[in-house]
Amino acid sequence: VPIDDTVISDIIATSNGRIFFIEEEILYELDYQDKGWFSRRCRKINHSKSFISYFLPSISLITGKEERLVRLCVDDTRHILYSLSEHGSIQVYDLRADGNSIVKVASLSYGQIQELAAAECRSVDASFFIDIVGISPVPYTQSRYLHLVATTRKGVRLFFSCFPPNPKNANQLASKFPMMNWTEGMRPSCLRLKHVRLPPGYGISPVSFQPLSIYDTFYSHEIGIMAGEAGVDISNISVFCSSNFPASECLIENVAAGLSLYRDVSGKFIILCEKGIQIIDHRAPVDMLRDVLLQFGPDSSHASYFTQLHGLVNVGDMILTILCTECGASNAVKDAALRLFFMLSNGKMRNKQLSSPLRTNSFSQLSGANESLSDISLHIRSPLFSSTPQQPKRLFRPTKESFSEMQQKLSNKGTSPTVEVQTYLVSMYCISELEWLLHQLTPFKKVIEDYELVGSVQEYVQPLTTDRDALNSRTEVASHSERRSLLSFRQLLFLTAEVLMLWKILCEHQFHVIATLLTAQSRSSLCSTNLCNIVVNGQRLCADLITCLIRHYLGDNATTTVLCNELRDCCPSLFSVDDANTTKATEMIEEIRRLPPCPARTEMLVEAIKLLKSGIQKINLPVICQLLYEVDYVEGIVDLVLERAERDDTKLLAVMAYKNHCGENDIFAQEAFARRNGAYKCIIDTLDRLMNDQKTAGTVDLLNPSKDLIIKKVLESKDELANVAMFKWLLDNDLSNVVLQSKSPFLESFLHRCVEEGGSSRYLDLLWRFHERNGDHVKAASLLYQLAQRETDAFDIQRRVSYLSQAAMCIQSAGSQIDRDVELHDLVVEIRDKLDVAQIQLAVRDLVQSMPKTRGTVAAKQSLEKQLYTVQELFERFAIPLDLPEIKLALCFCSSTYNESAIEEFYTEIIDKELFSSESETREVRIQRLGARLAGLAKKYSLVPKYFPLEIILAKLLNRGMREGFTPSFFHFIGSRIDAPLNAMVDSLSNMFRRDPFYQKNSTASCYLMRSALHVITKFTENSSSTYRQCKTALASKCLDLIAAFLINLSQAKSTVPDQKKLAETFKSLQNMLENI
Repeated sequence: VPIDDTVISDIIATSNGRIFFIEEEILYELDYQDKGWFSRRCRKINHSKSFISYFLPSISLITGKEERLVRLCVDDTRHILYSLSEHGSIQVYDLRADGNSIVKVASLSYGQIQELAAAECRSVDASFFIDIVGISPVPYTQSRYLHLVATTRKGVRLFFSCFPPNPKNANQLASKFPMMNWTEGMRPSCLRLKHVRLPPGYGISPVSFQPLSIYDTFYSHEIGIMAGEAGVDISNISVFCSSNFPASECLIENVAAGLSLYRDVSGKFIILCEKGIQIIDHRAPVDMLRDVLLQFGPDSSHASYFTQLHGLVNVGDMILTILCTECGASNAVKDAALRLFFMLSNGKMRNKQLSSPLRTNSFSQLSGANESLSDISLHIRSPLFSSTPQQPKRLFRPTKESFSEMQQKLSNKGTSPTVEVQTYLVSMYCISELEWLLHQLTPFKKVIEDYELVGSVQEYVQPLTTDRDALNSRTEVASHSERRSLLSFRQLLFLTAEVLMLWKILCEHQFHVIATLLTAQSRSSLCSTNLCNIVVNGQRLCADLITCLIRHYLGDNATTTVLCNELRDCCPSLFSVDDANTTKATEMIEEIRRLPPCPARTEMLVEAIKLLKSGIQKINLPVICQLLYEVDYVEGIVDLVLERAERDDTKLLAVMAYKNHCGENDIFAQEAFARRNGAYKCIIDTLDRLMNDQKTAGTVDLLNPSKDLIIKKVLESKDELANVAMFKWLLDNDLSNVVLQSKSPFLESFLHRCVEEGGSSRYLDLLWRFHERNGDHVKAASLLYQLAQRETDAFDIQRRVSYLSQAAMCIQSAGSQIDRDVELHDLVVEIRDKLDVAQIQLAVRDLVQSMPKTRGTVAAKQSLEKQLYTVQELFERFAIPLDLPEIKLALCFCSSTYNESAIEEFYTEIIDKELFSSESETREVRIQRLGARLAGLAKKYSLVPKYFPLEIILAKLLNRGMREGFTPSFFHFIGSRIDAPLNAMVDSLSNMFRRDPFYQKNSTASCYLMRSALHVITKFTENSSSTYRQCKTALASKCLDLIAAFLINLSQAKSTVPDQKKLAETFKSLQNMLENI
């Protein structure tokens, strides 16, 4: 690439391989990608004179002349490029989120920068802010909000941000959602001055301060180095470091002669100059502590000041580092470090007042009462404390959250057009990485054991001594809690080492092959579980992996023996003696597969079950049950499952919670339930497999000895929850006869519980059949009666009526026992009465349900479903407020309450409501509906005439028929629907005609009555042959009297009656016919 005799001022490369350089005032990029056969040559791209740059303000437009660029720097964490001109102007280029583009987004001239800095620091001479000599990026790992630091010739550091000002609600969102970051995903859009840091020494004595003359700067890993002129051919190196103040609330730096990096290994800075190369060593704080302990001892004031400077947590970390160091630390240094470690636990180091010109924070200021060690470590931040919230550091690769990952591999075989997709699990870390992790943990584990830093287990189980002094008591409680926390930490450390060792062994034996033996559920769980959860809650996963590892080598006794010994030595918590017994039993079962049925085979199976029971809680029960199923030893499955359920719930929490109905809010009871159900599932899965095998073979109707054996052994056991699980499976598979034929002592309580929990009528039938089988009908009736009256939302009024009906049937089956027992007789009466009222309540519910939905009707329906009500409650709460005349009538009839005027009013309301509701229908439909309604009432109450006053009802029907304009046949039609006798209809017409003033004074009403009577009498004459002779004669006589009265009325009446003459002739003809009768 030609450069045309120009000078390249600076060149820089990004993390993804892009190369930028500057020639005079132009920014170039070296493009060296292989893009094809004819475009292999490298070329340089001008980014200063691109088409886009003409639309953005440039330095030349502001200053009026081009400025030569002298420095480049890149922020690879954010993909931002910065350039510095010779006069101190800064330009910002956005490389986009993927780092593959470039766009100039902002720039500031040296005049603007000087103006902004002077406005920020009004008391400082403006000359301090001119002539920027160096720029360095501030990576995302150090600050979210600061992006760039620029250093002037006089040592002033200017911190810039490329983001716009914070939104107004940013602080509110941060307080509500601590993990929320409003800058996430933002790209640079400007360049703003955020902070000005004056050179060291200026704030102490600004008058006598000698300005620096800086010509180069370097910033990396929280260390700043400034190179300045100190004379002719003499340079001065100033180093600024904040690692000695990790607990400070604000940024504090010291000018270090020997550099110091917190938590970093010792390193070197290489300085190039004209006369050669100079190397400066910098030392970590742990090295300083080692020297302090070696020269002055742990009791010295130097050690005390060092502890106060760094904080107790950091010094403790350094001491552990010294103790874990295999080389470079003598026994004297380790002994002194150990003494200092134990001194940190008492009040010596905290209470000692030290004279220091710097304000530092003690451990009590640094940590809150509820903070853990990891929370305290978050306070150790970068020098840009105020702008950089600390993010928790992760031990593993940031792009992979789980310990293992799914990897898909495509493999083509031969020339087949199909592609076989093979999916398997591979370990995310290789053996060398796991060995490195173990190398870091093993010395720490050895130090804790050798020096007894945590203490013995007995110290943690000592009971707390209560002191009268409240302060001392709280201190004792806090101390005891801290000791228990340390013990948990010790266990966590040891368990982590064991898990890593197990993972290393799995990798040595081809992890992806072992993982193929896992169940689908275990594979899915392993893919979504990280190391933390595997260590803390992944004992079951580890057990599954160990089981699969042993299964992989089953049949090779030598290899399995070596593996068992290695696992027992390296992972004693994950693979114990019980695990070894389980492995041996598994090998025996595998060997039994090759044996024919014989006594020796049975003996080996019994011995294998005995070994498995010894470590029942650590075996992979589903896998073992699968092996036993394959060798056809189902009784062994039942034995292991029952043993596992008993061991998993030694305190019988699940059984007690089941009996007392109190396990919903008890976490421990729920866990016990889950463990027991997990064990019982193995039996259920075995039964399902046997049933499926029968269906496949087409032998469902035949007996299955294995299935019957499992059912028999479970139902004969004393495990109530196992019996319950078996009952449910039998009922789900339509084997209710097997349930009833069983002699399990838990069947009755199971059925009662199902009924109480609102089970279907199927359980009621089973309960009825169960008590019928046992001859205890009274008990069943009492239970059903209690259930019907229970106030609950579990079942509705329909089911309550069903319960009462079942109760009535059960109590009736008691037979002669009812006559001998007075209380039982009272119960029969009470059940029947309650059933009658409940049926009325059901009718109320149906009526309310048919009404338009309003707040009142919805509330009424819910109340009616929830409990049973008395007659008075139904009357007052529902019948009257909702205006239900039929319900009022039914309640009066049910309670034998009689009031003549009230009954008459009820029927009036019934007739009025029915006719009102059918106003939009035709007359024929309205008559039919009214007839059906009254016919239903007649069927219920006609046997008790006072609740069905026929004469009053007929009178009201005649009156309403005339008012509604119904035909005269309406009266006879309704009368026949309600089975009213003809003589009753004739008597009613006669009484109304002779006694009712309304019909006497109203000619229209009188005419309607006569026509209705004409229709009734005509029907009588037409069907007189079906009437007994004596009744026929009496009825004919009544009709003749009525006709005579009609004729007299017609002869005396004026011509206002329509068809008066024709009506009189009709009555005369009927009179002749009746005389013949």
